[in-house]
Amino acid sequence: MSENDQIPLPHATLSEAWGDVVDPWEWIDDAAFGLAPSLALFGGKEDGAQRPIVRDENDLAAIRHVGRWLAETSPAAIGVLKNLTNYIVGSGFSYKAALRDEAPSGTLANQLLAAVQRVIAEFLEHNDWPGDLEREVFLRSRRDGEYFLALYPAANGRVQLRVIEPEQVTVPHDPRSLEEWLGVATPSSWSFGVHTDEADVQTVHGYHVVWNSRGTDWDYLPAALVEHVKLNVDRNVKRGVSDFFAVRNHLEDAERLLRNTRQGAAVQAAIAFVREHAPGASPGQIESMQQTLASRTVTEMSPTGPRTRRVQRYAPGTILDISRGLQYKPGPLGSAHAPNFLAIEQAVLRMAGVRWCLPEHMISGDASNNNRASILEAGAPFVKNAQAEQQFYARRWRRMLWNVIEHAARAGRFPADFATVRDLIELCIEPPEVAARDRLGETRRYQLLFDAGLLSPQTWAAKEGLDFDRETAHQSMKRENE
Repeated sequence: MSENDQIPLPHATLSEAWGDVVDPWEWIDDAAFGLAPSLALFGGKEDGAQRPIVRDENDLAAIRHVGRWLAETSPAAIGVLKNLTNYIVGSGFSYKAALRDEAPSGTLANQLLAAVQRVIAEFLEHNDWPGDLEREVFLRSRRDGEYFLALYPAANGRVQLRVIEPEQVTVPHDPRSLEEWLGVATPSSWSFGVHTDEADVQTVHGYHVVWNSRGTDWDYLPAALVEHVKLNVDRNVKRGVSDFFAVRNHLEDAERLLRNTRQGAAVQAAIAFVREHAPGASPGQIESMQQTLASRTVTEMSPTGPRTRRVQRYAPGTILDISRGLQYKPGPLGSAHAPNFLAIEQAVLRMAGVRWCLPEHMISGDASNNNRASILEAGAPFVKNAQAEQQFYARRWRRMLWNVIEHAARAGRFPADFATVRDLIELCIEPPEVAARDRLGETRRYQLLFDAGLLSPQTWAAKEGLDFDRETAHQSMKRENE
């Protein structure tokens, strides 16, 4: 496409004097609006949309903005992202190739296993994946509701990962010309920048990506070269929705309530005490007393002109003798309602935490109502949710690795074709532990299973995080030295 053909981005901002900004989803919180009938309208997911929440790319951009704003400005949201990342991804998943149980033993199988493991290790290291990009794309998926990774073939059968920003995946300016260039005969859908058949929005053919703000630099990436992970939508919806969209009001209200309480308390605490003068004291008498007691006088400029402020200093242990009728009262160092405000703020954050099955301290910072041993034990809501999320990501990252292995096979890096590799090799992706483990109890259980002939020593070693072959070799060397 030429430089003169400008592709207007659907999410471009129009500057108009329309008055106050209105939340496009404000009607959702209005119980009188009649939400249920509107959600049940036919065609809500037509063309890969999620009506009435996500109707077009403008809605998608607004939802993404909410997630990014909270992820950058809300301490509670930042804490949520860190806790989810630390518990679900941790220091990184474990990626290992293994022979399938039905795979025949022999030189070819062993060569393939070694070659596949080498390709996997090379890909992970070359792209800074373990504990680095791996954590970043997880965080992006929760914040933006999705992430895109482009898998660019490189020399020697390698694959280079490049992050695609969600806003760069957008509807093409001239879909028909692009379809003719691609040689597409079936009627297509290009909504949200995702290319599918018009009658089947689940089978993705590719993505239209715009690289610059002018829209002059764009590309069409086949689905095989893009890893797209979307969250919080059904599979027939083309794009994902941020985790924070459902709890945006809760987090913003909690932040506002805490800010107002904090600022009010700071103002009140700045007042040391209040003097109540005797009945009948004239303004002149009060002015004279202030001048007498003042340690120093400060003149400040204000919008209405010079203003005199008298400052009094009281050394430690000062004893005051006051005139008859004068009373000293404590300043408003707090408010009788402040504890109520803080209790409400905690309740709002707890409700927001339900979004991720989070225990209270992971979102509010208040651990007084939690028992860490119980919230991280197997079967706890947070643990079960985190383990389910781990399997979700493991499945998608396994798919990504198979694409990498397929590219390596086409480059001739294996002594067999890709179909043979798929038949003989399986990819084992193990996430970090979420639940607090009773290691001694687990080892005793494994011992019982081993004694009963139900557990092999190889599986036992793997469950303990040990390499059976390496440990066996070390034991053999030890016996030889003895």
